[in-house]
Amino acid sequence: MNQADKVAFDVMCTRYYLNKLQSCKDRNIAFNLTFTQVKNMLRAKRCQYTGLVLTKSKGAKQLATDVTIERIDPTKPYESGNVCAVSYAANMFKAQFDDMFRGDSGKVIAKMSKRISKHTK
Repeated sequence: MNQADKVAFDVMCTRYYLNKLQSCKDRNIAFNLTFTQVKNMLRAKRCQYTGLVLTKSKGAKQLATDVTIERIDPTKPYESGNVCAVSYAANMFKAQFDDMFRGDSGKVIAKMSKRISKHTK
């Protein structure tokens, strides 16, 4: 990675961090991650849910494959042990289930994943 790419990545991480802090404040969600933790997560190469290669858009519009930080358990804060790097699309997909199955979402997602993979082999 050349110097210009490093600077661009730092700027992207800073914007992401500040936007996430504001979003959490607006939604009254605790955010207990340092800038360094977020920056390290944004370096992820693959989505932890799908295995797809993650991208980092330079434009204003997020792509489905863009990296984002996701709370594994949506009832808990953004904190170490409850976050992972995933694609924007996977995050939005999981959010739909989190809304439908509030409280038991993790169990429901795991059960659905097992059933889906069983039928797609």
